[in-house]
Amino acid sequence: MTRPLRALLPYAALLRGRRGAAVTGALLLLATVVSAVALLGLSGWFITATGITALAWAAGSRVVFDIFLPGSGIRFFALSRTVARYFERLRQHAVTLDLLAALRTAVFARLARRPAATLAGLRDSVALDRLTSDVDAIDNLLLRVLSPLLVALLLLALLAAALSWLATPWMLLPVATLASVTALLCLLALRAGMRPGRALRTRAEWLHVRILEGMSGLAELRAAGTLHRHAARTAARNAALAGAQRQRAHRLAALEAISATTVQLAGIGALLLGLTVIDGGMGAAISVMAALAILGCAEILPGLPQALYRLGETQTAASRLNALLDGPLEATPEATATACGAHDHALRLDGVTVRYPHHPRPALADITFAIVRGERVAIVGASGCGKSTLLQLIGGLYPAEAGAMTVLGCAADRVHPAHWRRRCGVLTQHSEIFAASVADNLRLGAPGADDAALWAALHTAVLDDVVAALPEGLGTWVGEHGARLSGGQARRLALARVLLRDPDLVVLDEPATGLDADTRTTLFARLDAWLAGRSALLLAHDPAALPRADRVLRLVDGRLQNA
Repeated sequence: MTRPLRALLPYAALLRGRRGAAVTGALLLLATVVSAVALLGLSGWFITATGITALAWAAGSRVVFDIFLPGSGIRFFALSRTVARYFERLRQHAVTLDLLAALRTAVFARLARRPAATLAGLRDSVALDRLTSDVDAIDNLLLRVLSPLLVALLLLALLAAALSWLATPWMLLPVATLASVTALLCLLALRAGMRPGRALRTRAEWLHVRILEGMSGLAELRAAGTLHRHAARTAARNAALAGAQRQRAHRLAALEAISATTVQLAGIGALLLGLTVIDGGMGAAISVMAALAILGCAEILPGLPQALYRLGETQTAASRLNALLDGPLEATPEATATACGAHDHALRLDGVTVRYPHHPRPALADITFAIVRGERVAIVGASGCGKSTLLQLIGGLYPAEAGAMTVLGCAADRVHPAHWRRRCGVLTQHSEIFAASVADNLRLGAPGADDAALWAALHTAVLDDVVAALPEGLGTWVGEHGARLSGGQARRLALARVLLRDPDLVVLDEPATGLDADTRTTLFARLDAWLAGRSALLLAHDPAALPRADRVLRLVDGRLQNA
């Protein structure tokens, strides 16, 4: 049983840096339930004692009964329960949300450091599900398991001590019975919930992936005439998930009913035991106090088996996150004197071969060429010839199987790729435009750039007039994926972001995509002036789609030839 729970240890360790907040939340929860138990027990004693006193007076006995002290206690516990509950919810949820934010950030940062070859094998929908649903499932660990379990143990210990002192040591028997049955229910719930929890998380992931991929491929599904079939299969998966959720809800309700019944039976047992063994006129009042105090444990105990039953989902989410995050990372970003030094070549490849997993033919085979400082080299070729692979290789996004590469004097196999990414400007065919302003998208390339630098980059990219005509200029919101821009405008915005970095080596893949002839001519003229003295690698299908180059090479089936 403990082996599957080991997957949760890294997430329990996140609490170390938040011990103060977590302990404060647990103490507030303890204050809440203690106030609830004390309020119920004291109220029962007060009502019963008042009734006994009234009967004594009716029988002619003049019994003195102070109503002010217990009345004040009732008001105190009623107020303290309300105040403690408010601040407990505030603190507990603040800690949980902080943990989830830290975990989500850590997962994203860890993913960002994974080699591109590993990330390429991960479906976008699966990565999104890990970052959202799986991370959200971890909140069950603190809010519903660790804190309530600790508080329940302290509550039962305090209750046993209080009832033994105020009533009779025999009250240890119903409290111990309640604790034992609750522990047994928790163990059974934990064991019974593991397999259904894994199945539920798996079905939820299947449904999320199918919905996300169906939405992203909606146009293709319509064009292929398979949208209705895809929707039917998605509905079937949704029905299976809904059935599993209903089954879980029934089991959780059964666990809650059994636990609540156990608390009630323990209260009845405490009442009967008290009436049997406690002597004196107030024996009935003390017995009622003990019974109602035990009934007050329903504030927290019935939720424990439910939380442990859900722990199977939490463990599954944690295991999947661990499997995703374990594995190779990029090297630490160190550049040694032997790895980087003075260089005559901005880029040099010697016999480089790149092969994708499960592909018999290499994507790049024995590539050898060099770009001297200040030189512009164009590489042209048809789709699928290996240009994008070459770009990923140079950007440090994919490793070479054989051969050697140096970028700006840095040996690729000895330096963290981020070292030369900071000195390289790369325009890929699919540059992302984010749902932000024009200025925000540009400053991703140079966070400290002022407005004058932004306008200069936009001018070189032949986009300054377009941005100046927008309602808020640089502050205009461009929409998701640049929805408010045309394809050519979004492309030039991405190009301006590269130019803004003022890189030592520029790599441009199809920089004129989506441009009309006049705009292309103007862009090439401005790029020609901007590229003067810079080292550049230009990639396209046709040399006519590129600015002026000093040399043109042709890539055919992953092999380099002279044009």
